[in-house]
Amino acid sequence: TKKTKTNHLKIPRSLSKKNLKDLDNQKKKIEERVSNLKKKSDVIQLKKNNLLEKISIYSLESDIISKDLTKDISEINTLKNLIKDINLSPDSIFNLLKIEKGYENAVYSSLKEELNANLDNSKKRWVQLEIEELPDIDNKLANHVTAPKSLNPILSQIMVVNNDTEGFKKQKQLKFGQIIVSKEGSLWRWDGFVAENLEENKKWFHYKVRISELEIKIKKLENNLNKITSA
Repeated sequence: TKKTKTNHLKIPRSLSKKNLKDLDNQKKKIEERVSNLKKKSDVIQLKKNNLLEKISIYSLESDIISKDLTKDISEINTLKNLIKDINLSPDSIFNLLKIEKGYENAVYSSLKEELNANLDNSKKRWVQLEIEELPDIDNKLANHVTAPKSLNPILSQIMVVNNDTEGFKKQKQLKFGQIIVSKEGSLWRWDGFVAENLEENKKWFHYKVRISELEIKIKKLENNLNKITSA
């Protein structure tokens, strides 16, 4: 039987090794690129998740602020309706006072006749007087109220006490023109007059104070909402 010869292509050994090395290098480069792309993909996904989380938080905060705004505006409208017959000009003393929290009753009781007065250009007003040095008094109301300079003399002569017992005890120590008032609203005057925590017409004053507080709060809420929506 005659044998058939098969011709095989012979590849030089050195060339074969070079090709394998090149292929291996290309493989490594591809793997490196894939790894970098995966890292970039992970970073993008993380940023996406963070962004979605922020959007969720902002949305929740926005909803809370919007609900608070609606509630506060509704309360202001209700309070304004309750005091619609109380006419106070923007220049009235009431609107010029900044009262420390907890001293509203003391201010109302001691200054209720002055609250609707203006500093000038009104039938109820202050005129410029040369007032001699006034006697000092303990825990004066001036320490708890920010007011126009014209009110300094009266505020410096009103003592604030914690309770009625203290008020009655210290009334005997009052000098001419001085007043004692409790944080609950009782009043003792230098001439022996006493008014124990009267509730008459006091509600309108607290409504006005509450309206002022709500207006400040609403302004802050609106600013916060603007920050969120523009972020």
